[in-house]
Amino acid sequence: MPPVHVELITPHVIWYLDWNFWVSFCTFALAVTTGYYAWETRRLRQGNDRALETTRAALRQQTEDTKRSLELAEMNAKAAAEGASATKQLTEIGQRPWVGHKEANYAFSSPAMGDPRMVNYRVECVLFNSGLSPALELRVGQQLQIFDKPIPDILDYPVFGPESSRAPLLPNETSITRCEEGFRATEIDAVNAGNKVLCIFGRALYADCFKQEHETKWCLVLNTRLQAFGYTNNHNSLT
Repeated sequence: MPPVHVELITPHVIWYLDWNFWVSFCTFALAVTTGYYAWETRRLRQGNDRALETTRAALRQQTEDTKRSLELAEMNAKAAAEGASATKQLTEIGQRPWVGHKEANYAFSSPAMGDPRMVNYRVECVLFNSGLSPALELRVGQQLQIFDKPIPDILDYPVFGPESSRAPLLPNETSITRCEEGFRATEIDAVNAGNKVLCIFGRALYADCFKQEHETKWCLVLNTRLQAFGYTNNHNSLT
């Protein structure tokens, strides 16, 4: 029996009525839309990243500007404080009292206290206020003493007692402090021979109207040739 050839004849379907066409078309459209949204999302993300970077840069700059502003403000505040302190110091210096040692006068008599072996020395030291305001709570103490040469680097200043207190020393006024001491004639002979020195030293403490305390120190030795007291190279100061 010869082979049998069978042909199936199917009806022709128009393309826009074909289900497979629309499935493929929708699949393609979905793919294109998905791609577009993916590209748009990437573009938005890139834009957002640039915006974030710009924001970070702006914040960094703002931080630097704020830091610089704070530093400038701190510098201005410090300068203002230093200016105010300098003005206060200048005002205090210009208006405060200045108590200085002006001169020392002396006299001696022999014998002292009826003893021919003793010589009595009496020294008057004059303090002068050259400032513009009174020296308050003034206390003065001094001592007359004979030293071997050279004068010690540290002097034992007398302790202030009840007799050390003085009335307020007004501007351009003087205050006289007296000191009297008896010495052996042999010590005075050593002073006159230049082997020892007769020294008057003391200090004054006082307060100003700004409630600051100041100190004046003086130290003088007797020049036997001139018969006058002269200041030493140290132990003389004003604060």
